[in-house]
Amino acid sequence: NTVIEDDSAKAVYDYQNTRGVSSGIPLGYVALGLFQSQEEIDNSPKQELGSYTVGDIKYKDLNEDGVINAYDRTFIGNPRNPRLMFGIGFTFAYKGFDLSLNFTGASNTSILLDAESMWPFKLDYPGYNVMREYYDHRFIPGADNTNAKYPVVHNGTSSNNYQISTLYLHDASYLKLKTAEFGYNFPEKLVSQIKLESLRLFVNGNNLFCIDGIKIVDPESNHLGASTYPTQRGLTLGLQVGF
Repeated sequence: NTVIEDDSAKAVYDYQNTRGVSSGIPLGYVALGLFQSQEEIDNSPKQELGSYTVGDIKYKDLNEDGVINAYDRTFIGNPRNPRLMFGIGFTFAYKGFDLSLNFTGASNTSILLDAESMWPFKLDYPGYNVMREYYDHRFIPGADNTNAKYPVVHNGTSSNNYQISTLYLHDASYLKLKTAEFGYNFPEKLVSQIKLESLRLFVNGNNLFCIDGIKIVDPESNHLGASTYPTQRGLTLGLQVGF
């Protein structure tokens, strides 16, 4: 979809105009990584998004005015509602054996992991924690932070790091084996000997595997996916008996 016209005023900068943009694309900052030194901070545009220091998120100055503020936000990623959704199923049968597979998927969609599970101390009360993904890949002062993906943790909130940005944006395209079932129909001769009409043994499952680039949350989660419960995998073993 594309927004042709709406009731918003024309933006100062074209990259903030809603017209011509797909509905559902978030407005956020372009993250350039994390500040590695005080020298880098001193030589970068001033960020007016809250206090910041070494290890915090560095943003791109889109309008090149030397200041990072709301005018440097732009539309990032793809809509949360996928531009493309698809599914396909197969059933194979041979000499009493049968196998059914059903796949679903989506592409051209993005997810923002912008919940409190990715923003340490975002809430002012206990009872939650950051994800292991954040803990293992955060910036640690004095350590080798070459591969650090997330900002340093402060003793309190950090409005500079709690901005919607490309740092927390992920491609949410995926392919799932949604359901699968493997079964065996016992021969009619054997079934009739035990005075039954049919006898079938089967095993089925759902959410058996998912191919995606996120790995840390279900790609079908909403924008607060970091706070949602993990997708459950289910397996069932059964016997169908016909009398």
